[in-house]
Amino acid sequence: KARQAPGSGLSLQRQGLDEVSEVQTGGNGLTGHNEATEDWTASFISANPAPGSFSPFPGDGAGTAVIYPDTVETNTTHDFIIQLTGSADYTITNIEITVPDGWTWGQSESDVTVSGDGASGCALSVDGQIISLTETQLTDQQLISVTISGLTSPAEGGWYPFKVQTSVSGGNLTQIAESPGVDVQKVLTIREVLENFDTYNGQTVTLKAVVAIGAGITRTDRTDAYIQDGSGRGLNVSAFETDFPDLVRGNLIKITGEISEYQGDPQIQYFETEVLSTGNEVPAVGFVNLISPVSYTHLTLPTKRIV
Repeated sequence: KARQAPGSGLSLQRQGLDEVSEVQTGGNGLTGHNEATEDWTASFISANPAPGSFSPFPGDGAGTAVIYPDTVETNTTHDFIIQLTGSADYTITNIEITVPDGWTWGQSESDVTVSGDGASGCALSVDGQIISLTETQLTDQQLISVTISGLTSPAEGGWYPFKVQTSVSGGNLTQIAESPGVDVQKVLTIREVLENFDTYNGQTVTLKAVVAIGAGITRTDRTDAYIQDGSGRGLNVSAFETDFPDLVRGNLIKITGEISEYQGDPQIQYFETEVLSTGNEVPAVGFVNLISPVSYTHLTLPTKRIV
């Protein structure tokens, strides 16, 4: 058992494959080694956890990374910044970032900008979806920011990790403990939801719509509002709470919540909202012919309006 304790947020990790000061004979190890004689205080070190990763070179897979923005919509283009922080115990000299499949961009060095003290003098190369940095000096004090310009998110929503691998001089690229990722949200139309209700019932969806009837209008004991979008359909917004200041008529909102059904009527509940703009016209509702218009001397039967 190692005779040292890791600090807060750290774990004990073997520094390499060498069994420091271990007696090679007279033991019950697989090859006769006396395992209990190894100098555990010399062969283990306290460092950032890296579950699932191992390299015989201490420091491979060290470091942390975050990405901005971390939430986008499908089929939208952004400049993404990945910020890399090293470890106090090692100097990371090689970094590899893999852009997930389904994301499109120029895939050239001109689309990538590298900055930060740890990137001084580093070499950049791009091969397809892989961005490589060599000759870096990444520590916990020398940071690196990698900006990927004009990166377009995929058509399908989901969680997309950007795989980050690091290594020390002479080491092997090893994945860090937790690669950063982007939550890609697919924005649906209300018509898509209603026409495929069995698919979306019970699912969390994201919509963009204008508030047609705001909260506190039809009832004051709970939230009972309505939204409409350009697809010509509307949807009830329901909650037991009443404090939803975003639900004001004319507000264009982005709403993410669970599709459900109450007494045969579709609704969205357990939602979060974001106001995109105010003072909007409520989109027109759809029309359907229940009977063909027939002209009489003084009467024309109209179409019926539905929501």
